[in-house]
Amino acid sequence: MGMIASGSRMTARAGRMLAVLALAVVSGLAAPQAAAQNTMSPAELRRELEQERVRAERAEQRVAQLEAELQALRAELAAMRQGGTPQRVRPAGVAPSGGSSGQAPVPGDPLASPSSLFFAMQLSYEQATSFDGRPEPSERDVLNAVRDWTRDARRELSGLSEWLVQLRAAEMTEGTNLPAFAEASMTVLDRRSLRPIGSPIRVQVPGRFRSRVSEAGEHAYFLLDARVQAAPVFNANREEAGIFNFPLLIGPYAEFGFDLDWQRLRPIDEDEARQGGTGTQTPAQPGR
Repeated sequence: MGMIASGSRMTARAGRMLAVLALAVVSGLAAPQAAAQNTMSPAELRRELEQERVRAERAEQRVAQLEAELQALRAELAAMRQGGTPQRVRPAGVAPSGGSSGQAPVPGDPLASPSSLFFAMQLSYEQATSFDGRPEPSERDVLNAVRDWTRDARRELSGLSEWLVQLRAAEMTEGTNLPAFAEASMTVLDRRSLRPIGSPIRVQVPGRFRSRVSEAGEHAYFLLDARVQAAPVFNANREEAGIFNFPLLIGPYAEFGFDLDWQRLRPIDEDEARQGGTGTQTPAQPGR
């Protein structure tokens, strides 16, 4: 009941924020004041109107951003209600395959990191929905192909993996009543450079590991052994990424997600963290 109540508070708080910003947009469009208009030259009036237009656009962008954040909070609340393992992870972003500034290149092994899995799923999706050499597909043909692919990808992209990670306590929404490190921001690191592979992802830390993470501190390194499984989501109502692209879109009608089943977590020092490659993966055989 605590999780449901806190979720209602989160939704209400976000709703109030949206209402305030919407009022600001309307108020901004109503300005400038009549008295000021009487003393303005045409050039000054044009500048003032342009400034008001810019402020209104910024406020509208902020409203859209808050709406996206509200949707994300609702998704997280739904995940918390479901509970259990493995957990469904739907990251907000991944790094380019070449690695952006300050980040390591994304490994080619599909299970080496969330970003690696995203790009592998993109390639698999394109192959499954190419329709090369066949007549122009109807929308129904495409939807059926994507639906089938989301099921097949779970079998084809799955296996045990070892990730080098850092875990930082996630910023909790006001009013939530969860134990310390119940949720964390996880960054997967390259084993040689210790640079991040892609963007951090928000995860739920299983109860048996929370004290270990808390005692080690936020700058510690961990080796995480987990079963990783692609879990793309079929969404017949979403053909394009949209402004914020959340959840990440693999391709038309397919959203990115994966299951993470924690097996083992142990802290290591920096010297040990720099040894070896980017981790070990044991992919499952297709169809298993």
